[in-house]
Amino acid sequence: ACLMLLDCKIQVSMLSCLKNSLGCRNIILSFHFYNPHLFTHYKAEWTDMKNLNVAIHYPGELIAQEEYAQLSDDDKKIVDPYMGTYNRAVLESLVRKAMNQAGKYGLQLHCGEFGCYNKTPRADKIDWLQDVISIFRDNNIAYSYWEYKAGFGFCNSKGEVTDQEVLNLLTK
Repeated sequence: ACLMLLDCKIQVSMLSCLKNSLGCRNIILSFHFYNPHLFTHYKAEWTDMKNLNVAIHYPGELIAQEEYAQLSDDDKKIVDPYMGTYNRAVLESLVRKAMNQAGKYGLQLHCGEFGCYNKTPRADKIDWLQDVISIFRDNNIAYSYWEYKAGFGFCNSKGEVTDQEVLNLLTK
């Protein structure tokens, strides 16, 4: 018998195109979870959000309407796809898409990447991580945090823990 890890390197929303044409049950379906992307990649230098100057929030309304109204038209185009209210129930409904797809084929599920960039507001990041990790644990989804010693991490470049709270969330 063999074991295959099918790492889709895709977001949950793209899993609907998956077909298990191999008929094999020894496959682990792996997905990435960065929802909402504007939140998890807030002000990341390689994104079109790098110069975005608006407060973001989790849980609740991602961007308050008063703050949205003050954005330039260009910035509104960046944030429009992410506007809405996010909480544990919303995140779980997004993860449920992956659970349904894995269940359809009798596959185990693994989140191969998730996390928040270091410019995401701290308290909101912790709330998001608590919710996402609890969703994974409550639904028996294995997970891997992206990453441990850079912009999303909990260690410095020498591997020394710089964010014990995040490490505790991941390992408790």
